[in-house]
Amino acid sequence: MSDHAETAPEPVQGSRTPLADEVAASHDAPAAAVGPRDLTAEQLAYRAGQRDMYRRLTTPRMTFWRAVCGVLWGVISVAFGIGAVYNMVEGNIGEIFFGIVLAALTGWYDYRIWTLKARRLWFII
Repeated sequence: MSDHAETAPEPVQGSRTPLADEVAASHDAPAAAVGPRDLTAEQLAYRAGQRDMYRRLTTPRMTFWRAVCGVLWGVISVAFGIGAVYNMVEGNIGEIFFGIVLAALTGWYDYRIWTLKARRLWFII
């Protein structure tokens, strides 16, 4: 065998190969954000469609069941309010306070149902 066999040249201390330079550049500097100017119209439409699909899956919708629960909780809230006013006439301080608190809590839940903020719908008969 000859002494001049083909071997890879040894790297000089402090220098890197082109592939090593690419890897180092990708790890050293933060990745540049791809902005809207760098994308085609199809890529932008795809991204918008992905956001819309995620929003559709996670956003609650106004359904018949939500409307039924909203009406029911509205009636319960009004009933507690009427009970609080009736107890004002009777003069029962504890029951007045109890009726006002329950009317406020049920009214708040009814508001959350109608504004689509309530995740779980409670149906009480």
